[in-house]
Amino acid sequence: MFAVNGPSGPTSRNERRVKSEKQREVEAETRRRYAEKKREQFFLKKCEQARSGKHDKEKVKEFPVQSNIFKGCRIVFNGRTGKVSSYYLAKLVQEHGGNVASAMTATRVTHMVGSNLSGSKADKVLKRSGKVKFVSPEWILQSVKRKKRLPEFEFLVYKDSSADSLRVAFSQAASSTT
Repeated sequence: MFAVNGPSGPTSRNERRVKSEKQREVEAETRRRYAEKKREQFFLKKCEQARSGKHDKEKVKEFPVQSNIFKGCRIVFNGRTGKVSSYYLAKLVQEHGGNVASAMTATRVTHMVGSNLSGSKADKVLKRSGKVKFVSPEWILQSVKRKKRLPEFEFLVYKDSSADSLRVAFSQAASSTT
């Protein structure tokens, strides 16, 4: 049973016990079944992810919804968010009914949050999807604090001429009704 080890077994750590052909076959069969089982579990998991639409790359922590302040908002964070982390802001958005996208490649993004967005980046985004609002992180914080979704005009980071004209139009309409 032992290789050139001696009558009572291995005499040093480097000597191994000689396995019979049957033992080698049993171990190989065990390894094969284990690998087959793992492969099957992996593919079943991938099939389930494909059916549900959730993938490992898109793992986002789910937080219990406290209100629907940001219902219908799909928010992406870009650039600096000031003293508050983007993780905390994303958690707030999700807790209050909104969705957080990981990048602008996602469809139907409604808001881009950041405090210093370059004009060229904003122009690219506006050309791709013209209805994205560029707001500061303060918009999220103040909306949660006041328990209602505040108008984005007060928190715009990147203002184009149409946003300014809309703001003037809305402020005139609000003052004429009062």
